[in-house]
Amino acid sequence: MRISIIGSGNVATHLGKAFYHSGHEIADICSPSPGHARALASLVNARALTQPSALRKDIDLCLIAVKDDVIEQLASALDFRETVVAHTAGSISMQTLSGSSPYYGVFYPFQTFSAFREPDISRVPFCLEANRQQALERLRELAESIGGKIVEVDSPGRKTLHLAAVFASNFTNHLYALAGELIREKGLPFDIMRSLILETAEKAVNADPFTAQTGPAVRNDQKVIREHLHQLEGQPALKQLYSLLSASILNSHKKPNI
Repeated sequence: MRISIIGSGNVATHLGKAFYHSGHEIADICSPSPGHARALASLVNARALTQPSALRKDIDLCLIAVKDDVIEQLASALDFRETVVAHTAGSISMQTLSGSSPYYGVFYPFQTFSAFREPDISRVPFCLEANRQQALERLRELAESIGGKIVEVDSPGRKTLHLAAVFASNFTNHLYALAGELIREKGLPFDIMRSLILETAEKAVNADPFTAQTGPAVRNDQKVIREHLHQLEGQPALKQLYSLLSASILNSHKKPNI
């Protein structure tokens, strides 16, 4: 497949390399930052561009992998006839691309991507949606070629998945960072948390997270909860967050609120 990618960030980089190493031709990498465009283009033997209007027309797929708030603007600059145009966003409707090509869709990798870590693409679910069967088949072929797991999801379902991902990944990671700050204040290394984090994640993956819930809130251990809140007296934002999360756990497990 001949592919052009708009974007040069984490998603564009990891998918671009996965496509390239799976035998696809990467025609163009387009990014407003010339340096970023050249850096990714050099990894996938592509041409580096800064303007979407300069993209080759004789391609099978144009993949938009950029921040959500610029997708609509970029889509309005595209005018393809036979090329499938797809974006990788979780929260943006497929219809945003309706003026870009008669064939359009979504190629949403349900995964977190970072510059410092290579993801195992074979474990990534790709949430696909397209306006026509021909476009869907092309997206499906691409996902299969890099070993991804395929899930057909419409725009409302994908938006809910994106929201759920914020809870399961983004918020959770932020809580790791907050926990790290708490223990570092006492001279303790974050490394001591790693076994706990891994065990919690393993239980969430291999069992039902609701059933696997532990801690003072699920036990309704008011004495421990009060002690923790007392420890957080000098940190009102953390105290409020602790109270909200504890109340949520208590409510979910049908226990009296704190």
